[in-house]
Amino acid sequence: MHSEKYLKIGKFKEKLLADQTTLHLSQLGFSASVIQGGRLFGKSYQVLVGPFETDLEAEAIHKNLTSRGFTPRSYERGKTGKRDFSLPTALKVGGTHLPVGYCTISWESYSPNAIVKFEDGTGTSVTVEGKWVNEGAKYPYNAVVYLKNKDGSGTLLEIRFNHMEQALVFGRG
Repeated sequence: MHSEKYLKIGKFKEKLLADQTTLHLSQLGFSASVIQGGRLFGKSYQVLVGPFETDLEAEAIHKNLTSRGFTPRSYERGKTGKRDFSLPTALKVGGTHLPVGYCTISWESYSPNAIVKFEDGTGTSVTVEGKWVNEGAKYPYNAVVYLKNKDGSGTLLEIRFNHMEQALVFGRG
């Protein structure tokens, strides 16, 4: 997994304001972008400057932005990862049905929450929310933990990846 370091300039409820701020920063010579966030509690738009290769580069840009009246804060864009995986049976997370069989699972995580995408071979994808839980020992193989429901369906509880100490957990607070 890797992450990218940025400076967060602001968070806006309106995309137009975020776009205007990004344009202003670009006119000042900064590499700025807008990302949509807030999947749980409504949409928001964050304006980021970066990414930065080194902490020294980020510090120099931070000083420059501060001298121009901005209040930048360090921001680590989610750690991302991707694994090929096979889901053994029809599973759900919440009311969302996941693909059966071979798929690619990718994620973007924000300590410890994660946005998890399941994509099958046809390009059909499903996105759900999960959480990383450190189990303290590396798993020796890929595995799923699920609850078999009375109607025969399954509710996905967690995914364990080969050679990782963390499990992706679903539906637990």
